[in-house]
Amino acid sequence: MTEPAGAAAHRTGAGHRTATAWRFLGLAAAAALAASSWGSGSRPTLHTRILWPGLAPTAESGGSPLAATVSVLAMGALVLAWWRLRTAVVSERWWWGTAALWFAPLIGSAPLYSRDLYSYAAQGALWSEGLSPYEHGVEDLASPWRESTAPTWLETPSPYGPVWLVIARAAATLAGEQLWVALLLLRLVAVAAVVLLAWAVADVARQVGAPGRPAAWLAVATPLVAAHFVSGAHNDAVMVAAVMAGFALALRGRLVVAVVAVALGAMVKVTAVVALPFVALLWARHLARLRSADAAAPDDVPLPFRRGDVAAGLALTAVAAAIPMALVTRAAGLGGAWLNPGATPGRNEQWTSLPTALGMAVGAVGHVLGRPEWRDPAIAASRLVALVVLGLVLVLIWLAAAKPEPARRSAADAPAGETAVAWRRRIVRGAGWAFLAVIVLAPAFLGWYFLWALPLLAATDRDGDGDTDPATRRWLAVAATILCFAQLPDGYSLGLTTTAVGVPIAVVALVLLLRAAVRWGRRTEWPGLIALDRPLTTAPVGNDGGVRRRAEPSQRSWSLEPEPEMDSGPQPPPAPAPRRPRQKGLPLFFSAVFLAIIGVAVWSWTAQVAVEDAAALWTLRDRARAVTSDFPALATSSRPPCGVTDEAWVEVTWGKISGPTVDEMETELRALNWLRDTAADGVVLHQVEEGRELTAEVTPPTGEVGVRLTLTSPANSLACLLH
Repeated sequence: MTEPAGAAAHRTGAGHRTATAWRFLGLAAAAALAASSWGSGSRPTLHTRILWPGLAPTAESGGSPLAATVSVLAMGALVLAWWRLRTAVVSERWWWGTAALWFAPLIGSAPLYSRDLYSYAAQGALWSEGLSPYEHGVEDLASPWRESTAPTWLETPSPYGPVWLVIARAAATLAGEQLWVALLLLRLVAVAAVVLLAWAVADVARQVGAPGRPAAWLAVATPLVAAHFVSGAHNDAVMVAAVMAGFALALRGRLVVAVVAVALGAMVKVTAVVALPFVALLWARHLARLRSADAAAPDDVPLPFRRGDVAAGLALTAVAAAIPMALVTRAAGLGGAWLNPGATPGRNEQWTSLPTALGMAVGAVGHVLGRPEWRDPAIAASRLVALVVLGLVLVLIWLAAAKPEPARRSAADAPAGETAVAWRRRIVRGAGWAFLAVIVLAPAFLGWYFLWALPLLAATDRDGDGDTDPATRRWLAVAATILCFAQLPDGYSLGLTTTAVGVPIAVVALVLLLRAAVRWGRRTEWPGLIALDRPLTTAPVGNDGGVRRRAEPSQRSWSLEPEPEMDSGPQPPPAPAPRRPRQKGLPLFFSAVFLAIIGVAVWSWTAQVAVEDAAALWTLRDRARAVTSDFPALATSSRPPCGVTDEAWVEVTWGKISGPTVDEMETELRALNWLRDTAADGVVLHQVEEGRELTAEVTPPTGEVGVRLTLTSPANSLACLLH
């Protein structure tokens, strides 16, 4: 690897000393983050309440608020060091060493920002006990590991592919009864994936003509990778590394191995299949090159696609991916449920998902109108529409990668090799935009999902090296910075308590996206959409938003070429360019800021109430477990507050023959300090927990259903409106 110009001088000067100082500040921050994680991160015992940062050394609900404060400050210091080094004149190898220094302490940390690592271990143990993770939830696990799993995953089957479940099972088997050994093994797998990712990012950047140093800074050394791929040890690290390695191999011409690598990533998380159509374009280019061998075309000039080449590339990619998928699925013996993970991720309802935020906005309107039941159907409908739109967007992104660039230079005018490199870059970058579209329109979004797209976009950003700070790279870095603070250290997502602020912002963002989509659609030549020799957009848009269109007499398409001159004589000097009108989006921006300020004020007033409402559900679940320990139930279901009704409830059902009677259930509840209120068809009891009155209603058998116990907790209506 070659050093940028001037790097040698800076190594012995003030520039190198400053860079070294920030490097070791980042190391100190990472060490503090790792040390504080044992009081603020996800420990095997779940906290009974959300662990907010504070000054208290310990909390009765578990964890240390002071350690949580240290964790937040340490992450802030790590992000600061990362930002200050963005223009440091150092080598690419220097960045790999810096990333290794920053990540090393986190290998020994407690899991931060998520409890998914415990779920991975428990699902592996579930399979090692002979139960299919696609048919059973972790609640069926006969192991203490079950108690360390987040409640979200207790009753849900695994959405992960067979490759990941094989890894999780191997870790659980090797660990025996030692949970910490399983966690460490799974983390080492994630660290190995980060190493592979670092190599692939550098290799892809080199092959598409992008500077490697900014790619290393943005895609690998970012604190977001440290937080979620190293400390959190998410299996997304394996998926992303497989996708990046697949593109690195495909650019080298090793297409079969590249497709197999991406297929293995898809057998970790099925999202990786988004990359396969773009690998197919690289395969189609290879076929076009073989077809033109007799023409002796220079290798640095990309030949236009033929539909036959693209069809063949897609077919070969599909076969090369399907074979390992079928073989691994059959060898695992778990079936193909991983190909359709269903709505498992969608159970996470946060405004950070754009379609979910739109459904929440409709639900808020319904709440004002006395129709709180609008919320769930609105979220389901908006998610369905978003998936349809996503399919269309992915097709358009793929076509944009396959078609030539609008008004691109000819090969004769470009330096040797530049055209082919730019063409390869466009395909790989198109895959990055495709993953970004999935992130924006998916039913759920969590901070580490952004890392699906970030390495691809960073590795193909060919804007300047050195002291430059291009806009695209800057916005990607800003997004990565914000997402470093989107979860509390113990894994609680702030998207659950910032709805009042987030939903208005998401709605404004949706309006701006729709406006941009309309403008783009107006300058797109839709009749020539599938023509692979013409660009996807051909008509420019003026400052007033109108489309300047001119149909050539010889063809029915929009042209960017100027009108031919009718007279070759002297021409008058061009008129001065009109003054650019004021941007119409400015009022929308200030409206969003105003709504955000109002939202913060209202949220500050109701946030604590909303948190207590949600925490009451945990209390109800504890009460239900206490009852079912003596009377095994047929089924248990629950709903958090602010759903169809404001109340949180847990419902337990027993069989009509084998279950307890109403009197036996009342006796059990009274033994657990519940007090009886009234007697009607059933029994109603109550209990006060931290000033909140909980209600238990025992319903006598009806039809085929036996005794039903319903535990409820009231919620704050205003907090539910802002939920």
